[in-house]
Amino acid sequence: MSIFRKPKSKPLSGELAYAPGPVPAFEPAAAGPAAAAPRLPSEPPSHEPSRAPVSGQPQPKGRQQPRGRQGGRPPRRQGKPAQGQRQPQQPAGQPAQVKPAQAKPAPQGQPRQARPAQTGRMTPFEEEIRYIFRSKDLREQALTHSSYAYENQGQCRDNELLEFLGDSVIGLITADYFYSTYRDTTEGELSKLKSSASSTVALAEFAKQIHLDKHIRLGRGEERSGGRHKSNILADVFEAVTGAIYLDGGFEAARFFFLPLVESTFQKVQTSGFTVDNYKSALQEYLQKEDLPSPSYKVVSCTGPDHDRVFTIEVFAGRTSLARAKGPSRKTAEQRAAEAAIKSFLGRKIKSLTPETFIVEK
Repeated sequence: MSIFRKPKSKPLSGELAYAPGPVPAFEPAAAGPAAAAPRLPSEPPSHEPSRAPVSGQPQPKGRQQPRGRQGGRPPRRQGKPAQGQRQPQQPAGQPAQVKPAQAKPAPQGQPRQARPAQTGRMTPFEEEIRYIFRSKDLREQALTHSSYAYENQGQCRDNELLEFLGDSVIGLITADYFYSTYRDTTEGELSKLKSSASSTVALAEFAKQIHLDKHIRLGRGEERSGGRHKSNILADVFEAVTGAIYLDGGFEAARFFFLPLVESTFQKVQTSGFTVDNYKSALQEYLQKEDLPSPSYKVVSCTGPDHDRVFTIEVFAGRTSLARAKGPSRKTAEQRAAEAAIKSFLGRKIKSLTPETFIVEK
């Protein structure tokens, strides 16, 4: 019931009369046993019914008591609600405040295809191999040659154990790939394919393709002797990197790293109707088949400093010279001489796979 009475035509005895005009409002006094009489402000109120709280009645939590329209302080801005308190609702007609989306961190250990946002967190070595290591220790160990570890004893570990592991991982990946791709090929040809893809020369070529030679940590003596370009060191570090990726990201990560290199080399091989061989073995078999003397290799010259030797090799069938070639090692020069000799006999039938092997389509 409203505490105001509408004015009557005649005031009654003992009743307060009001002059014509809008009905004034009052500011309620504080609740308590000795409440003061209502004070009449000079500004007339609206004709809305008063919503003043009843004295002595408990107020609901989280709400502010209403204040008068004049002389009262503006309501305080509500801060962050305490734990367990309800979140204030968004006023109608106003757009909701949306927090800006935060970029998710780059998935560590995921194989290779890195987004541009991840590039800032990748080392130059990881950019070359397109793989982000979770473990920095594994990454550094894979690139550490024994000569560097010897000169820095107690500060790092060499990559020989990772080489051992990586050799087996590479063997499994190549065996699985050739078995799945060349189902109509004999076991002997599959073994030759596997050997050609995992040989020292082939792995050294793979290492050069991804520029591992720039990132190997070598000792000072090995560095001066040209170890950064030696096939055996390049093949070893490639095996160590493969083993480190296997430990860091699992078999699929290692497979994703190594398999594209194999596929790019062996995609020229048909699924059936071919033979695989290395040049020295093929030359010897061909000469025996033609009833010619077995091949022999002679060092013609060896030039250059110790760390950058150049060997010149000439291959003979009896006293007949078949071909001559050069190489950074005697083994490489012999393979190149045999390659030149067998190509002179078989011509265009040969398609090179690796520096040591080729295929002949039947």
